[in-house]
Amino acid sequence: MTAVTGGNRDAAGREARTALIRLRPRPESAASARYFTAAVLESWRVADRLVQDVLLAVSELVTNAVEHGVGEVVLELINLGGRCLRVQVSDQGLGAHPSLVPLSPSTPRSRGLAIVAAVSSKWGHRGHDGGLCVWAEFSLLCAD
Repeated sequence: MTAVTGGNRDAAGREARTALIRLRPRPESAASARYFTAAVLESWRVADRLVQDVLLAVSELVTNAVEHGVGEVVLELINLGGRCLRVQVSDQGLGAHPSLVPLSPSTPRSRGLAIVAAVSSKWGHRGHDGGLCVWAEFSLLCAD
């Protein structure tokens, strides 16, 4: 597990703070991702009531990457000028693109993306460098 933090500008030239952690594809990586995320969000002074939603999304996305992906899991947190927080989880898997599945009380699994969709303002996925990146965004403007 390695972690990096920094600051730069996004494609539109806006200030962006970033934090990245590389995780082994193991079940306990979800807990490591949550601890890392909590520490970063505290240092960025993100409102407490938003932190729980972000931690839940991080846990679900990292768990999905571990269970369905291939290779190292990369979690990146991006604070876009204090307006938006983007959570990105990438792996080297080339499997099926993630999608929401109909929820049923009798289905014990497959609720992760529904949870991410419920707690974030938007989510999606894209291919990257031969792998898959699933992301979720959270508005920081209404979190106080």
